[in-house]
Amino acid sequence: MSICMTQNTIHTMSSRLQHRHCICHERHSHLFAIGTFSYNVIDRGIVHFLQDNAPYNRVHQHFLKPLEQPVCCSVVHLKDVKSFCRFESYIALGTAFTVSKQFEPTTGRILVFRCNDSPASVPTIIMTAETDGAVYDISSMRASYLVCAVNHAVHVYSVSSELRHRASYDGLIVALKVRCCGNLIIIGDMMRSITILKFNFQPPDLVEIARDYNANWTCALEAFTDGSLLIAEASGNLVALKRCYNGSNINHCLESRARMHFGDAIVCFARGSFTTQNDWPNIKDASASLLFGCVFLICGVWKRCFREISH
Repeated sequence: MSICMTQNTIHTMSSRLQHRHCICHERHSHLFAIGTFSYNVIDRGIVHFLQDNAPYNRVHQHFLKPLEQPVCCSVVHLKDVKSFCRFESYIALGTAFTVSKQFEPTTGRILVFRCNDSPASVPTIIMTAETDGAVYDISSMRASYLVCAVNHAVHVYSVSSELRHRASYDGLIVALKVRCCGNLIIIGDMMRSITILKFNFQPPDLVEIARDYNANWTCALEAFTDGSLLIAEASGNLVALKRCYNGSNINHCLESRARMHFGDAIVCFARGSFTTQNDWPNIKDASASLLFGCVFLICGVWKRCFREISH
């Protein structure tokens, strides 16, 4: 299950597409990108690009290679690969090749699509890179790097005319979620909760700087600008984390600040709200609220409350 924000508007689409794996929305080109898998004579994935207004006409569809299925798709903000003077939004797709009798995927790809401002224009692939496993999540860092969660590792790629591998970090069980804040990379592991990495630019290197030592099975992850983290784990719990500093120790730990049993496993977060700013004028920033989706087809919204302290 996936949800995405579309300028505070709720969209309902008929389920014409079968075996949907991932979805994202690029608001400048007014396009949805939906990854599906087709079980036909040749099993392969298909990426459908639909207009974001009714009747949601298909603009383009891209066929993946045989036995290749989409795993994740994200809207990433990068420097324009032609001029490098302005920022553009691209759609990054992560895939995996499914082969029988494999313990885990050993091959995958990263595909970056350029979407023009015109909804009728056809998205085109501008960069690709092969990986040594399934690409479970993709995020952009400082508009010049792509950070990918690949099997039990994290890979960093620089973006120019092509994707170039710069650094890797191993030692995870399965890296399912990745978020970037500056040069910090926050990893949600399937069994080892949260790990925070720092990316050193010269020379390119990834260093672990913090970790949650609790065995939370992470299903969803969101990072906030004040350094706090919110994770949803497989037992239906929500956990709020924040870094704690232990004197001069370099490797700081993450401590649990709050914990709540929600009752259902939340599998995705997305910034946004069920109401528009006109309906709720006190909300100045839509990112202050957080949409979530659950296993049993429940959608909701979390709102951060700030308590005023009087002196």
